[in-house]
Amino acid sequence: PLAQFLAAQSAGLGLPTLMLVVAVASVLLSIGLAMVLPTGAQAPEGNAMPAPLAAQHSKLAGVWLTALTVLFAFVTFHAGVQAMAIAETDLQTLRLAGLPPLLLSLATASLIRRIGTVATARTGLVTAALGLLAGALGHFGGLVVASVLLSAGVALAIPGLIGTLASRAVPASRARAMSIYSFALFAGASLAPLAANALAPWGWLALMLPPAAALLFATAVVDGLPQLSRRSSSEASLL
Repeated sequence: PLAQFLAAQSAGLGLPTLMLVVAVASVLLSIGLAMVLPTGAQAPEGNAMPAPLAAQHSKLAGVWLTALTVLFAFVTFHAGVQAMAIAETDLQTLRLAGLPPLLLSLATASLIRRIGTVATARTGLVTAALGLLAGALGHFGGLVVASVLLSAGVALAIPGLIGTLASRAVPASRARAMSIYSFALFAGASLAPLAANALAPWGWLALMLPPAAALLFATAVVDGLPQLSRRSSSEASLL
């Protein structure tokens, strides 16, 4: 939301200037990271996917599928309200309304200690889905509620997903698992503008229901996918 707000405020500078500023900021951040991150960590040898990761696919795939939905829903909402051609001042209000709830991410550590990573992720997913359902009403008050709840849900869901991934992937496979997670997260964000532009002409209900349904589906799979082959072998042994 902050990036959208600043980009809208700086639109008069032109796209080349904005991209140059972002490029310089990225270089400075990379230099800062190089100065503060610890050194000496060794990557696993070889290019093949480590066996432990392949063995954990049923558990990790639920996190990866869920990651597809989180930023997909977030960006679909913001791109969708823009595609609905509401007033620019109202757009800015919605973006600013979504900023304070993001601070909830700072409180997720204590929440995870109480209820666990999966429950924290599910809490965020359901909160975000409820926000989208409020936005489906179509009036501005409902959209403000949607922006607040959606940001709050994302602030809870993403740390919950990262914690789930970190706890289930063995150290040798964790970097690869996190890479797949990051790909899924931003793939969802990249698909969202296309979905928003396709759904917006059909109205608020059509715009909000698909991402809300995706989030609710994610609550069912975030804890892992059924291990069909293992279940089948167990049933066969019982017979």
